[in-house]
Amino acid sequence: MISPLVSVLMPAFNAEAYIGEAIKSVIDQGYRNWELVIVNDGSSDGTGVTARQFGDERVRVIDLPVNTGLAAVRNRSVAEARGDLIAFLDADDRMSANRLQIQVRQFLADPKLGLCGGQIAFFKSGESATRESSLPLSCDDIQAAMLFFDPIATSTVMARRSLLQSFPFRDAFPPLEDYDVWQRMTQTCDVLNLPEVVAEYRIHHSQSSITINHRNEQKLKDIRTERLRYIYPGCTQHDADMHHLICELTAYWSQYDSIRPACDYAVQLCRVAQKTSSRSTTALRRLVRDKLLALTYYAQPHAASSQRLTLSKTLLKAPLRIGWYQCCKDLMSYRLFSRAVHSTSTNLQQQRRSG
Repeated sequence: MISPLVSVLMPAFNAEAYIGEAIKSVIDQGYRNWELVIVNDGSSDGTGVTARQFGDERVRVIDLPVNTGLAAVRNRSVAEARGDLIAFLDADDRMSANRLQIQVRQFLADPKLGLCGGQIAFFKSGESATRESSLPLSCDDIQAAMLFFDPIATSTVMARRSLLQSFPFRDAFPPLEDYDVWQRMTQTCDVLNLPEVVAEYRIHHSQSSITINHRNEQKLKDIRTERLRYIYPGCTQHDADMHHLICELTAYWSQYDSIRPACDYAVQLCRVAQKTSSRSTTALRRLVRDKLLALTYYAQPHAASSQRLTLSKTLLKAPLRIGWYQCCKDLMSYRLFSRAVHSTSTNLQQQRRSG
């Protein structure tokens, strides 16, 4: 098998406590033709010293005098990379065994493949993995999911260097710069997520987390809107508003008056995707259908019986192609789930009162 050079890129900021494990997980890979580029982003602890302790000439450490931010560090790492393939790994995560070999094999088998991710396992220091992700696998499912959420875990990504050079990380979207670059890249290339776990994601108190505040919510909307205009070039601001309502159904579930327009918009979105011969139309239709089922169920307590019937009939419009039986079956599943949650909550409240 041909063994192309893989550049593993690792941004690091005050990661002294964890970076040793991350580096060791790369050195332990069965695939041997790699380089590890660590950009130490102005750390004030011993990150740089720890990174240099392994004595492996394939590990390169670049120290920056001041903290420049994640987007700038990732772009610097890409510029420093020598391999045709680039793999990402954050300094507090770990690679799964044989990850590089598995992903390289995918790229050699498919010249059109531009980005390959996989599943992640979540763990805490000193503990085994507690759960695994279930990210969408196929190119069609990932392309459809990009409209609603980020279906790619960065520490699982391997991509072609030429693509990453064409789509740099933008510093206007922290801490969502990864979502932004993946949604732009995947407009031009094939993408897949492997069913295997290829990286382990560490959960700890000092990690960077995405706080859903007003500024980040607006950045999230901007990324989704850009993706929406790729699928639906003629979308209006009203369409974008309805799209965000569908994405954030838990935040707007009680706004019944907005549900019907959102359903109408979703039907139009699927029609447009179908006319443009989008390969992911079927996957998009299925994902939108699930969102609408959730929305219509959440609206049930706030709607009169006639309104519920009208709302449910919206789901039957072509091209969503949802049959009566499946529609009723799925809505019943939501009801049963909600009743179980409500029953459990009621029992707990009664126990607290009696206690």
